[in-house]
Amino acid sequence: MKVELPGAPGTDPAVQREGTIPVALLRSLAGLGVTYIVVHTELYPPGEWPQVGARLELWDDWLRLEHTAGTGRVYSLHAPVASRSPD
Repeated sequence: MKVELPGAPGTDPAVQREGTIPVALLRSLAGLGVTYIVVHTELYPPGEWPQVGARLELWDDWLRLEHTAGTGRVYSLHAPVASRSPD
C-alpha cells in the first residue's frame, strides 16, 4: 500500500509549504498496521530534503530512522504511549 504523506512532493501545495504531518494520520496508519514508511528523498526539489528531514526528526516519538540506502530512507512507525505534537 502506498500512502503519500502531507508535505510530500505531489501533494497539496499549501500542505507542502506547511510541511506538517497530522498526528491523526500517523495514528491512523499505525492503527491500520503500517509499520514502515519509505521516503524517496530524490523526489523533493533540490535543497529541500534537509528541511524535510529536520521536520521528520520532530516526530521521533512516532518515527525512527531505521535504514538509509542511496536516496531512500526507511522509518519505522510506532505509536507512542502518550502522543504529542511537535510545536
